[in-house]
Amino acid sequence: MRNLLYITVLSFGLWSCGGGGGDDPAPVNTVPTTPSLVSPANNLLCIDNPVTCQWNASADSDGDVITYQIEVAKNSTFTLDKQTFNSQSTTQSVPLEEDVAYYWRVKATDGEASSSYSSVFKFYTYGLGVTNHLPFSPELVSPALNSVQTTATVNLQWTASDVDTTDSLAYDVY
Repeated sequence: MRNLLYITVLSFGLWSCGGGGGDDPAPVNTVPTTPSLVSPANNLLCIDNPVTCQWNASADSDGDVITYQIEVAKNSTFTLDKQTFNSQSTTQSVPLEEDVAYYWRVKATDGEASSSYSSVFKFYTYGLGVTNHLPFSPELVSPALNSVQTTATVNLQWTASDVDTTDSLAYDVY
């Protein structure tokens, strides 16, 4: 029994003398601010190719070096022919196909944390001899995707745009 008491006292003494690391909490890394897109502007017809993407710089209150991830794709969900670039500057030259609609966005990373993606802008690349461009794919407004409808009638709403601003758009709804 005495041995058990000695072991308990000795164990408690060693445990209480361990270097607990002090009271200073580890510094917390803050997330950089979300970049905002500058050009190409939303719904723009881009004459120059390669296209130069430009955005406003993000801020990082920790003073960390910021790297930007730029994504350009042929659809707004960034799943079709996506190109990804990394840069520490606020511009990126992107070679693209002519006469194609593209979508782009940017996020900032400080090595440990990433901002949210910027808003998504769409633009169209110019093609020689083209007199009319395809409109951008319509975007669903209402009803929300996968929502449950409790009424017999449903009000369908969507938005769409075209770089050829004088064109009248017509829709096929299925």
